[in-house]
Amino acid sequence: MLKKVLIGVGIAIGVIIVLLLAFLIRTFWIAGEFKTIQPHSDYNVVQVTCAGPEDVEIDVENGIAYISSSDRRAAQRGEESQGAIYGYSLAVEKPELVNLTADFTKSLHPHGISMYKSPSGETFLFTVNMASDNPVGDSKAGSTVEIFQYDAGKLKHLETITGSLISTPNDILGVGPRQFYFSNDSGATDRTGKMLELYFQLPISNVVYYDGKEMKKAAENIACANGFAMSKDGTRLYVTSTVGRFIRVYDRDVTTGALKMVKDWDLQTGVDNINMDDEGNIWAGCIPKLVTYDMSRRNPDKFSPSQVLMVKPLGNDMFEATEIFLSDGKDMSGSTCATSYKGRLFIGSAWDDKFLDCTQK
Repeated sequence: MLKKVLIGVGIAIGVIIVLLLAFLIRTFWIAGEFKTIQPHSDYNVVQVTCAGPEDVEIDVENGIAYISSSDRRAAQRGEESQGAIYGYSLAVEKPELVNLTADFTKSLHPHGISMYKSPSGETFLFTVNMASDNPVGDSKAGSTVEIFQYDAGKLKHLETITGSLISTPNDILGVGPRQFYFSNDSGATDRTGKMLELYFQLPISNVVYYDGKEMKKAAENIACANGFAMSKDGTRLYVTSTVGRFIRVYDRDVTTGALKMVKDWDLQTGVDNINMDDEGNIWAGCIPKLVTYDMSRRNPDKFSPSQVLMVKPLGNDMFEATEIFLSDGKDMSGSTCATSYKGRLFIGSAWDDKFLDCTQK
C-alpha cells in the first residue's frame, strides 16, 4: 500500500515538474529569450548622456526634440531625484540638453510624453508623472498627468490632472488642449500581482480616455498596454501590447473618443513606445528579450538588447515591418522608444543613462 502511495506521489511530482518546465520554456520563448541577436544598423550613432530618457517627442515647428528624463536607478538606491523634460535642438550640430521644466516646483518623474498642436498653433505637452520611479511592480498610486504649454523656450505648467483610473499609467496621447488617452500597463497594482500578470501574459490592462471633464475606460483586455500613435486625421489609434508583442489597431470616433478594435498586428517582439512620422510610418522602440530586460532593470551591469522597427500600415489593415536597428544592448540597453525625423533617428531607454541620436550613414 505504502509503495503504491509513494509511486503515486512520485508521478504527481513528476507531472508538476514537467508542467513547470513547459511553462518556463513557453514563457522564455514568448519573451524572446531564445532569439539570436545579430546587431546591425545603417546609422552613425551619437550617445547623449541623460538619465532614464524613456520617451522622445519631435516638435518640428519649434525645431526641438522633447526628452522625458527620470533617474530610476537613483530611486532604486533610495535617493531623491527630480526628473525633467529636456529640449534638444534639431537645428544645431552639437546641441545641449536644456531643462524646460526647471520652474516646476512639485515632484516630477516624467514617463510617457505627448505633444498636441492646437489649430491656432499653440503647443501643449502632456506627461505621465509617476508617483514612484521604483521598479515595475511597486504601486503607482498617486501618479498624475501634467499638462504644459511650450512658450519662449520653456514649458509653462498649466494643470495637474488626477483621477481614480490613473492606476498604473505608462504612456499618454494628447488629442486636445485638455483631452488625452493614457495606458494603464497593468490591471494589478501590487508587486506580486503585477509580476504574475506579466509572466502569465494576462490581458487585464486598459486604455483610459479623458474628455476634459471625466475619465472612462476606452479599451480593455490588453496584455501590458503601453505606447500610442494616431493617424493624422485622428480616426485610427494604435496601442502597443508589450508582453502580447503586438500593436492593436482601433477605429476612433473623433467626437466622442470612443474606440472600436479592428485587429492586432503581431510583431513578435516587446513593443514599447511608438511614434508616427510625416509619411504615416510607425517607429517602434522594442524590447526583443523581455526577461533579460526585467533583469537589467534590477542590475545596471546586465545589458538588454535594443531594437527599432519601422511599421508601415498598408491597405486592408495589413502592415509591413522592417527592422531598422538591433543591438546587443551595450550602446543602448533596453530601448523603450524610437522616433524619426528627416533621416534622423532617436532611441531612448527608461533605464539607461543616455539616448541615441542617430544619422544615416
